Formats: sequence, C-alpha cells, structure tokens
Amino acid sequence: MAQNIYDQPKFLGLQPAGPLDRRPTPRNSGWSIDAAGRRTWPVDAYSAEGPRSTDWLAQGVIKQHRIIGTYLNLLGHAGFSIGHVQEWAPTDEQVAARPELAEERERPMLLLVAARR
Repeated sequence: MAQNIYDQPKFLGLQPAGPLDRRPTPRNSGWSIDAAGRRTWPVDAYSAEGPRSTDWLAQGVIKQHRIIGTYLNLLGHAGFSIGHVQEWAPTDEQVAARPELAEERERPMLLLVAARR
C-alpha cells in the first residue's frame, strides 16, 4: 500500500489542495480606516499558526495560516534548496497602468519561493 507522504511530520504544512493565498488572514480581516482616512491592512496574531475562518470568495472559508519561516523550513527539511524569495508587490508602472493595484502595496500580497531539489 502506498504511503501518503503528506502524513509525515515534516510535510504536515504542505497539504494537497491547500490554499495558495498566503496573505496573513487576521481575525478582523479587511481594511481599517483611521481618523485621517488612511487605509491599513491589520495583521494580528501573525505568529499563531493554524486554521482561520474568513469570508473570502465564499463565506466561512477555512485557511491554514503559517508563518513564512514554517514554509521555508519545511522546504529545507524536505531536501529543497531555496534559490530566491520575493514578497511580490506591484511596480510603479503596474500601478500607473492599473491604479486599483496601489492598495496591494500596503500589505503582503504574494510570497514567491523558488526552490529546487
């Protein structure tokens, strides 16, 4: 019988069909607006890993939050060598072409990791 590698402790953070969106999902998810009208994206309990419920694409979506270090360490323990890490944000040119992307510079939108085994 084939063994499911994802059941092994070093792979528990890498589940099949897991979420690709790695933005931190605060309990009070969404933009906050301060008294001056400045919009911020709150990040609370960032270091508390585990399931988080949010209304994203549908109500009651359960995401498995992990800190960046957990992902990088899991890749290393699985024998991967990390070649590059980038926290992507739109460039000035992209914002000029699509102004709605400006708010994506206020929060971590994507984490891109190049790894090779």
